[in-house]
Amino acid sequence: MGDERFETFYILESFRLYTEDYSRLSVPFGHVGVVRDWLGVTGEVRKPCNEHPNRTVLGFSCHRSEVSGGRLWSLLKLLCCNNPSVLAKSIFLHNYCPLLYLTSTGTNVTPADLKAAYRRPLESLCDASLHDVVSLLGVTDILAVGNYACNGARRAVAQLPVKVHKLMHPSPRNPLANIDWESAALQQLRQAGLLDRFPYNGGSSNIS
Repeated sequence: MGDERFETFYILESFRLYTEDYSRLSVPFGHVGVVRDWLGVTGEVRKPCNEHPNRTVLGFSCHRSEVSGGRLWSLLKLLCCNNPSVLAKSIFLHNYCPLLYLTSTGTNVTPADLKAAYRRPLESLCDASLHDVVSLLGVTDILAVGNYACNGARRAVAQLPVKVHKLMHPSPRNPLANIDWESAALQQLRQAGLLDRFPYNGGSSNIS
């Protein structure tokens, strides 16, 4: 990468709370249509050796989409005027904890559900990894999606000259996110002084 640095920020997603697209694509806030048709990512998505029978990995054959993923990618497309090359120059989308935990029946296990004895060592590794990635990329600002990612980011970069901003999580489980999340997110970016770093020219972009 030489001396290249990300002039804007990167998006830090929290622990995976949903499985349909992410576990089947392994892309943060996975959305088949966006990943394949807009980002131009193709290829085979291989199955893990211990695939859960209730959470089969379908890759690009998956026809379901996440509401949260659709909302976030709509915002990102809006910010870069629908140009993925512009997006790639300023944003690095990263999972704070790229692991998916499931019960024997296939139910998601969130961080709050993990016992401290398991959660704390895991978060220490995630913090260290995030610290290294931020240092390598020369990130100046982190936009953390949701409280969990924000808390992790603040721990990880506490000793670095990096600003951490929190973005409301787009999950439909968040009642506030169901009231025009995109407008609320744009306002948060504006208040953080980040909106003018993009060629955003108003309007809206909705991905179903």
